[in-house]
Amino acid sequence: MNCPFGKHAAWAALTLWCFGIHSAAALAGGPQPSPNILWITAEDLSPNLGCYGDRYARTPHLNAFARESVRYDLAFAASPVCSPSRSCLITGRYPVATGTHQMRSEFPLSASVHGFPFYLRQAGYFTSNQGKTDYNTGDAGRLIAESWDISSETAHWRDAGRRPGQPFFAVFNDMTTHQSRTMSWSWQSFAKHVQSKLRPEEIHDPALARVPPYYPDTDTVRRTLARYADCVALMDRNVGRILAELEQDGLADDTIVFFFSDHGAGLPRHKRLLYDSGMRVPLLVRFPPKYRHLAPVSPGEATDRLVSFVDFAPTVLQLAGLALPAHFQGAAFAGTRPAAPREYVYGSRDRVDEALDLMRSLRDRKYLYVRNYQPLTSCNQPEAYSDVSAIRREIADLARRKLGALTPAQLDYAGPEKPVEAFYDVTADPEQIDNLLDGPMSTEQAQALERFRREFRRHRSEIGDRGALTEDSLWRFAKAGDSPGEAVLASAWEAADGVGSSDVAALLKGVESGEVERRYWAVVGLRRAGFADPGKIARLLEDPAPPVRFEAARWLAEDESNRAQALEVLSRGLGEPGWWNALHACRAIELLGDRAKPLLPAMRALYLRTRWQQDDARLFLAFSSGAWLEAIGEKVAPWDFGPEAGIFKEAPLPALDPGRSAAEWAVRRAELRQAWQGVLGPLPQSRVDLNLEILGEERLPRFKRQHVRYQIDEVTTADGYLLIPAEASAKARRPGVVVFHPTEKAHARGVAGVGESHSSDATHGVHLAELGHVVLCPRNYIFNEGADFATHTAVVLRRWQTGMARMLWDGIRALDVLAALPEVDPARLGAAGHSLGAKEALYLAAFDERVQGAVFSEGGLGLAMSNWEAPWYLGPQVRQTGFAHDHQELLALIAPRAFLVIGGDSADTDESQLYLDAARPVYSLYKAGEKLQFRNHREGHPYGPAGREMTERFFGSLWGGAR
Repeated sequence: MNCPFGKHAAWAALTLWCFGIHSAAALAGGPQPSPNILWITAEDLSPNLGCYGDRYARTPHLNAFARESVRYDLAFAASPVCSPSRSCLITGRYPVATGTHQMRSEFPLSASVHGFPFYLRQAGYFTSNQGKTDYNTGDAGRLIAESWDISSETAHWRDAGRRPGQPFFAVFNDMTTHQSRTMSWSWQSFAKHVQSKLRPEEIHDPALARVPPYYPDTDTVRRTLARYADCVALMDRNVGRILAELEQDGLADDTIVFFFSDHGAGLPRHKRLLYDSGMRVPLLVRFPPKYRHLAPVSPGEATDRLVSFVDFAPTVLQLAGLALPAHFQGAAFAGTRPAAPREYVYGSRDRVDEALDLMRSLRDRKYLYVRNYQPLTSCNQPEAYSDVSAIRREIADLARRKLGALTPAQLDYAGPEKPVEAFYDVTADPEQIDNLLDGPMSTEQAQALERFRREFRRHRSEIGDRGALTEDSLWRFAKAGDSPGEAVLASAWEAADGVGSSDVAALLKGVESGEVERRYWAVVGLRRAGFADPGKIARLLEDPAPPVRFEAARWLAEDESNRAQALEVLSRGLGEPGWWNALHACRAIELLGDRAKPLLPAMRALYLRTRWQQDDARLFLAFSSGAWLEAIGEKVAPWDFGPEAGIFKEAPLPALDPGRSAAEWAVRRAELRQAWQGVLGPLPQSRVDLNLEILGEERLPRFKRQHVRYQIDEVTTADGYLLIPAEASAKARRPGVVVFHPTEKAHARGVAGVGESHSSDATHGVHLAELGHVVLCPRNYIFNEGADFATHTAVVLRRWQTGMARMLWDGIRALDVLAALPEVDPARLGAAGHSLGAKEALYLAAFDERVQGAVFSEGGLGLAMSNWEAPWYLGPQVRQTGFAHDHQELLALIAPRAFLVIGGDSADTDESQLYLDAARPVYSLYKAGEKLQFRNHREGHPYGPAGREMTERFFGSLWGGAR
């Protein structure tokens, strides 16, 4: 179809969710066929598009699309975060009415609640969803199965499952503007995955960005705003591609297209908050000529009709000519019978990841009313996923160091508290900077405020908002297969409304209540009121309801007289079986900061249990516990949300439990050793004679250096360099150390000091010999003459299960050489290595108990920290899903013998400490914790002077010198 409308399809829009119209409406020419419906949805996008008047934006496709579409200027998400909003979109119900308002919730839905595409499928539509679902419920699987014919990363209306001519409802979810890209990924990842795809003229100049008054005008802020605009530009191109495909398939004139986003921009003071910057979204709907009678205004025109996400499902089904299910809570905003325009839109913000909060809003065309139920919590409260970004760190740092220098607008966001209520004239103050409650109001404004307070309570009640119930109470109802009734919700909200009251007597009465929510909100309210005698609520530390105990403990721990008892309550709370309760306790500890330092062991243990577990509940616990540990000066693994690494780039660290005695650990140790033997493959069952040959010898001032060859097994020999101090003899035996070389062309010659093609600091075999150790520097098999790594490895793998097994056996035989020398004390054997050599030293120490001490320098201790999957090491098995081992287990096998890990912030960073911490309980069993050590010289990967000094000090301390 080649009408003028179709020619513009390639200039389209990006984010959009819309409901299909199975229209039975008749035109003069007769009934129209059911339209196709296409949703293009963007992530984390405010109306920062050229068609909405943003002059900084480069959005040619969406601008062209808007000229053919209806532009809704007052469209709002249900919540300023994704999963509650998407729950609303798919169900047609407010998330606060279904229990899906807490981020990453698993609450079940009523069996009568279906995803709205379910009704389209029943009416004959083919439904497809490409990308994100995120419906925020334990029934997400059911919603997906009943809503979509296909839901995947490649789902399309072109799927083979769609019959020829079958009407479709297709959703495309574009992630390009998501917070990950706009601020949480590293600048390097952003440049690689977003900016590199733009032409030079599409990249935004930070100097031209408009800085909102709630941000400081800094280079970091401007760069972040430009980065967001770059993401919008790339998203715009993606929208154009989807619309071009629609045009190519000849479907543009048969398809109603929606573009919108799931909430406001993924920037500070936007996403997660109830200002327009977090709740207002672009909404463009293009009605082809044959369906233009369903549009409220002509193409290219705008409407100021208020639209909420809860209205989308009713709109779709009305466009489709279908009856509306009873569970829908919104009203159609387009179609043959659109509902009367709504007067207000209702918004909610609850727990987001680890950040607990409760905010509500009500907005009409002129005013925005916000009610904060946790006013002592900052709008800028810590959130790990946001706090990795430079802009958040900068704002938080300014608030910490120069709070008094912030402007009122900046302080409103970054300050330590929120107002209980806020009221804004959005026509005069579109960015909601001036809270009208902070100054004298006109009569009209005062009357409007009272109206909004009344309407807020009415909406809250009619919706059935469950937000005043604690998450624990919600779970208790869910597990009982029940729902809170109107009386329960009314009582809970009455208690919550007491926050901000100065009626201390009424709040103290709430402390005595038999209702959980009345006690909980009484504690919050008393603390907000500045009640001077918190000891009067001390009995709540033994309250049967965990949220009441933890909220009381958080307050009481601020005062030294009650701190010990309060911290004990929070410490026990970390072990609560319900993760939401454990998170409440953990978050209370995090916000207490240094005052909770006695809980360091408990928080460290929680962090290690959760940091590498790939589910949301444990992730939130790791966010909170890790933030607290870092704040008090402890070392933690930095978060990396980039596409290359992902947040779980370090391998998992299961807690190592040695049992209650050495005997119990001996059983577990044998099991671990057997498991690792299975990973490596079998070793030879017997040793052949070494047949040690001296191929050459040099006598140096302080030691003699012999080039030696010896037998590994029946058919294989190895060579290396033996360094024997001049004063060593059968009567003056010295410690023996196997020094493994790194990956370098000089191989064993380098560490043994042969030739001059290496730095003096890298010749650590020489230095140890000069200090009195007998040293053997064996050549690794991958450096044998005549071929490359891969060829040598291929030969080895004909006889050995893994390359590492061969390296381990080579190390064992090198130790045999030392132990057989008359100049060596066989009770004082050690190993050391750098990079490649470090890996060999680790395995030799773990599997040969003759090693009394070993040094591992910049080898990449964790399986995810180096190329352990290489065929000459452990092979691809270590990258397979379900591989359950990592090197903290080898450290445990070494206990109680001495082991030093040296990092340089390259292969081994401070993250390596976590592996030592995981193995430390085994060392503690032997009272040998000091023998497991980590040092970081932070000078990069080379061995260098710092590595040399650390190694020499380690062996000197181990044996009290080499004499």
